[in-house]
Amino acid sequence: MVTRTSGLATGTKTLMGMVLLTIGFVATLATVLGFFGGAWWAFDLAANYRFQLGLLLVVVGVLYWFTVAKGAAILFLVAGLANLALVLPLYIGSQAPAASDERLDVVTFNVEGEVAARTEILQWLRSVEADLVFLQETTDEWLTALEENDIGMEVIAVPPADVLQGIIVLAREEATASVYEVGTSNDWIVEVSTSLAGTSVTVLGIQPRPADNQRDAAARDALLVEVGDIAGARSEPVAVVGDLNATRWSNAYRDMRDRGGLQDSAEGFGFHGTWPASNIPVIGSLIAVPVDHVLTTRALTTTERSLGPKMGSSHLPLLVELATAGS
Repeated sequence: MVTRTSGLATGTKTLMGMVLLTIGFVATLATVLGFFGGAWWAFDLAANYRFQLGLLLVVVGVLYWFTVAKGAAILFLVAGLANLALVLPLYIGSQAPAASDERLDVVTFNVEGEVAARTEILQWLRSVEADLVFLQETTDEWLTALEENDIGMEVIAVPPADVLQGIIVLAREEATASVYEVGTSNDWIVEVSTSLAGTSVTVLGIQPRPADNQRDAAARDALLVEVGDIAGARSEPVAVVGDLNATRWSNAYRDMRDRGGLQDSAEGFGFHGTWPASNIPVIGSLIAVPVDHVLTTRALTTTERSLGPKMGSSHLPLLVELATAGS
C-alpha cells in the first residue's frame, strides 16, 4: 500500500513538474521575444501581455521551486519580475501638477458598432458629462441615435462617407474638428481644436487597425509613427486619444510616444485593462490589456483616470481628466 501511494505521488509530482516546466518555458520565451517587437509583428503582440506574463511566471516559478527544483524556478521568477518591472511605472509614475483648476474631461470608447447596449451607452454618456467623447467603430445607425437622443453634447466629427466604421466625436463646449487621411494606408485622423485654461489644445483621435497579420501591423505602426510626428511638430499642447490596438509595451507605441514627446496618462494611476471587457470579478481585470489610451505632450497633465462599466462592447470606456501642467 505504501509503495502504491508513493508511486502515485511521484507520478503526480512528475506530471505537475512537466506542466509547470512547459508553461514556464513558453511564457519565458514570450517574455524575451516581446523585446524584439520591431522584428516581427507576432513578437510585438507578445509584448502586450507583460502584466499577465509577469503574474503567470511568478506563480509558476514559486510552484516549481517548492514542488520540483530551484534551477528552472529561478529562471521563471527572473523573467516574471522582468515583466512586472515594466508594469511598475503605472503605479510609481507621476504626473506634473496642474497649473489651474480648469479641466478637460475626455472619454474614449470603442463601441464596436454595438446595437443592443446603445441605449445604455447613451444614458451613461449623458451621466458622465465629459467635455469630449471619442466613439470608435461607430456606424450610420450610431449617428442617427445620437441625433435622436439629447445627451447634452454636439456631434462635431463623423467618419468619412466611404468608411463603414469610424470615429464620432462629441463636444460639450465650443470645439471644432477636421477629419483627414494620413499616410498610404487609408487611415484617418480626427483633429479636434478646443481650449483649456485659456490655452489652445489639439486632441488627435485615431483608430489603427488590429495588428492581426504583418500587413495590418505595418499599417498600424505607420499610423502611430505619423501621429507621433504630428504631435511632436505642434507648438500647442496635444493629446492623442483612441483604441491603439497596442499597449504601452508595444514597439509601435514606444515609437509614437518618443517621436511625439508624449506621456502616458496611465502613469501613477495603475493598470487599467480595457480589452477584453468582462464582468467576472477579479478574473476580468487580470485578463484585460490596456489598448485604449490617452497620451499628452508635457504641457498637459492627467489629474484623474478611470474605467467605465462594461456595456455590450468588448472594450471598456476610458475616462481621463486633463489639465494644463505646472512647472
